[in-house]
Amino acid sequence: MPVLNEPFLVHVIRQLKQYGVTEIILTQGHLSNSLRDYFGNGEAIGVSIKYVIEPEPLGTGGAIKNAERLLNDGTFFVLNGDIFTTIDLLEMLNFHRQQKAAVTLASIPVPDPTPYGLIETDNDNRILTFREKPSREHITTNFINAGIYLIEANVLKSIASSRSVSVEREVFPDLLKSGKKLYAYKTERYWIDIGSTQKYFQLNVDLAGGDVIGFSENPNLNPNAEVHPSAKLSGRVILGDGCCVEAETIINGPAVIGNNCRIGAHSVLKQSVLWDSVCVGGYAIVEGSVIGSDSLIGSNTNISNSILSDNTYIGRDLSLAANSRIWPGTIIS
Repeated sequence: MPVLNEPFLVHVIRQLKQYGVTEIILTQGHLSNSLRDYFGNGEAIGVSIKYVIEPEPLGTGGAIKNAERLLNDGTFFVLNGDIFTTIDLLEMLNFHRQQKAAVTLASIPVPDPTPYGLIETDNDNRILTFREKPSREHITTNFINAGIYLIEANVLKSIASSRSVSVEREVFPDLLKSGKKLYAYKTERYWIDIGSTQKYFQLNVDLAGGDVIGFSENPNLNPNAEVHPSAKLSGRVILGDGCCVEAETIINGPAVIGNNCRIGAHSVLKQSVLWDSVCVGGYAIVEGSVIGSDSLIGSNTNISNSILSDNTYIGRDLSLAANSRIWPGTIIS
């Protein structure tokens, strides 16, 4: 999934590298070869990457157990694969060591904790209980499990092998019952779970806008792009290689446009994310939307607050209602 025209996982690894984490294990199942083909051994981005394949889904705990043979004794981070954050990992590690914790969980406040796991703590932030995806009447705090953990290697002895195990529902509660010290590292740094199209879109807009504290990447806004002198670009607009922006076009950022895209004359693009090789016809309007790779948006077309998957064709003189979801290979003419 591209974020600022690079795979999402590239940004996660760069954040890890920023805090000195350079030995990385990717636990994988479905489509595992695509990650290996892209990252290799990690040398190109300055880290060491090893891979562990799950023949069948093992859950959050089983995936960690499956990587045990590649882990050294001591402390290691675990990150859910759909999380982006600017949490200070070094500060979290120092807190973990000061508390002599077996496990430390990053915890952040959210307006609505019902889709997440609540963490209840004492005044020293030692964890008392977990509530996974609570109903509203059971909400006692707005601090949730942020999906980032520090774990001592000896904890892995308590995780069953060769079966699906949940750290949230099984491992962590069992550790509490046995008297192990589990702590919450509470922070209000930027954090987002991109498990929905809306959150994926939001991450691109947030990072492209340049306002996320702790995000230090500064992508080249217009590498090898051809922009007509009469086109008007405002805000932060990131253009991929080989892009062509034609005459009298208006692009209002934050906006991310992938490689080899063409934005037709007199079209309007506002706060949107285009993947690679997207063609937007003349006099079209695209606003608040994500357009998948190799898609064609016809002239005089109006698309707002919608998600279009790869290889989508939308004919000319059409409008899509807000919140439309178009699947790969769809033709609308």
